[in-house]
Parts: sequence; C-alpha cells; structure tokens
Amino acid sequence: MKHIKLDDWLLYIEDELAEDTRKVYEEHLSVCDHCFKAYLQAIDKTNLQEEIPGSNFTEDIVQYVEEQAGFSQGFKSNTKKKSLIHYAIAASMTALFMFTGLFTELIEIPSYVKKEIANEEKHSFTDKLLEKRMEVRKNVNQKEGEQ
Repeated sequence: MKHIKLDDWLLYIEDELAEDTRKVYEEHLSVCDHCFKAYLQAIDKTNLQEEIPGSNFTEDIVQYVEEQAGFSQGFKSNTKKKSLIHYAIAASMTALFMFTGLFTELIEIPSYVKKEIANEEKHSFTDKLLEKRMEVRKNVNQKEGEQ
C-alpha cells in the first residue's frame, strides 16, 4: 500500500486538490492507519500556523469598525456635546422640581394611597353588600308604609 505524504495532506486540508484526488485520499484514510496519523499531524501543523491575535487585536478591531462605519473624531466630540446638553437639561429640571415642591408632592402620594387602601380594607365587600341590602329593605318598608 502506498502512503500519502504529509505535504499532500496539507494540500488536502487547504482544499487545493482536484475533486477526484480528494475522493481517493478520503477512501485511503478509511483503510490506512499510517496515513490517518499523517493526516492528523497535518491538521495539527495547520492549526499551529494560524495567526494568534496580538495584544492590539481589540484596538485594531474597534478601529476597523469605526473606519467602516464612518465614525470620526467629530462624531465623538458631538456625542460629548450632546451628553453635556442632556446633563444640563436633567439638572435644570431636577432643580425646577425641587424648588416648585413637586418632589415633596411625590413623596406624599404613597402615604395618601396607603390611607385610601386602609379605608377600603375597613369596609369589606360583605359589609358593603349588607349595607346595600339594608338600604333596599328600608326603601321597601317606606313604600309599604306609604300605601
């Protein structure tokens, strides 16, 4: 049995062989342990040749994306300017709410709601139903008394 060289397996892995040659190599892989080991060595060799990202990889990617998206220094300064404007608006609205007493009113709302809930809890549904029944009974008795 003729074995396939390591360089030929590298060509196979890089998909640089003709289709009929690839089929022959694949069939040979299924029957030859020696060539299978050579094939695995070729895979390891190609994996080692892959470029490992450098220390500036992230910065390079960010720069590439900014270039592709058309971001520029003007955009960054414009963003800072917008952020400053938004901050100024938020600060002035906060001061306005503080001086007009809106925050004080907002603080009092939960206590008002709590009181309303407490008042509703005192009168249960059954109590309200009995009260309505008594009113109806009174009205019926008054109408019977009039006749």
